[in-house]
Formats: sequence, C-alpha cells, structure tokens
Amino acid sequence: MTNEYHSYGQEPSFHGQAPAANLQPGQQADRFELVRMLGHGGMGQAWLAIDPRRKDEEREGHVVLKFLPDALRHHPDATQDFRAAYRRVQALHHESICPLFDLGESRELGCFQVMQFIPGITLRELMRSSDPERMGLDLERVIRYLQSISRALDYAHQKKIIHRDIKPDNVIVDPATGEVHVIDFGLAAELRTSMSRYSQQRL
Repeated sequence: MTNEYHSYGQEPSFHGQAPAANLQPGQQADRFELVRMLGHGGMGQAWLAIDPRRKDEEREGHVVLKFLPDALRHHPDATQDFRAAYRRVQALHHESICPLFDLGESRELGCFQVMQFIPGITLRELMRSSDPERMGLDLERVIRYLQSISRALDYAHQKKIIHRDIKPDNVIVDPATGEVHVIDFGLAAELRTSMSRYSQQRL
C-alpha cells in the first residue's frame, strides 16, 4: 500500500494560523466522521474522513473533506465562492482529475467540499523523496507525469475551467501505479479573493 500524502494540496499558511482547535479526530461533520488532518494552511484544512454511505464490508469509506480557513468559515462571500468553485469542478470527469463527490455543511464547521481520497503523495513530496540531491527525475517519468497533467488541464480548458494554481503541491501521484491526479481547480484563487474582501471589510 502506498503512503498517504500529508499536504493534500495545502500550501503553507500566509497568515501563520494554527489548525482550528474545534476540528478533532472522531468529530462529526454532518454525516462524516473525521479521522485525521492531512494538511492545513492559508487555504484551509483537509481532513481524512469516513463517509458511512460509502463504507461497507469491502470499502473503508474514506473521503477527504476540505474546510475553509477559520476566518472565512462563516463568511457569506467566502461560502458563496467556495460553493461556486465546487459547482464548476464537480462537473469535471477525467481520469487524472480528483473527483468532487459532494458539498457538505455543518452549523459549527461551515461549508466543506467532499473529495475522493486517493492514496499517494504530492508531486513535490515525490520529488523530495525520489530526488533528494535535486538531480532531476528520470525523463521517462517526467514525460509520463506531464502527459497526464496536460491531458487533465486540456480537458478542463475545453470545459472553460482554468486551474489557476497548478503546481507540484496540487498534483497527487500514486508511486505504486504512477497514476496522477490534479486537485484544487480554482480553489486557491477563489479563497484569496475571499480573504482579500474579508481583510478590506475589517479595515
């Protein structure tokens, strides 16, 4: 079994905030049970969770929940942007794009996106572990990854959706199979806009 990645598309916080204290393993978010945090930063938090609707004798029911940053969790503009990003990306169906399953909401935790859980590591983590001396990955592997990413982005562009934040942190690779998935289409840009509006309103 491959290692489960830790960052899940989260970039380092540009506000220096710590993870929200009110998110804890075992906590319920609507029907979902939180298992552990996979990553956090300025774009919010990602948690591994169990969806009882997807759990049976053969499946663990694992999904990933993406929560808004603490300051934006109950902000109307941020919630609206978050929902809009979900509606756009949820319609994308491509083998190299991480599917969005649902949009949940909790009175305490606010709005959150429900993503497929894909075992693997980010492309950045793979480069660090496979190429610690920074000599470069082998050409065949680079071409294979770029072809998958390019096909995913081309498909999205045909649907008039632009990622706006493509980088190694937003590409998940399963080292065992070499499968590649692009995550977080437009999400970072939407939340930066929301954070900018929030900051201006507080001035």
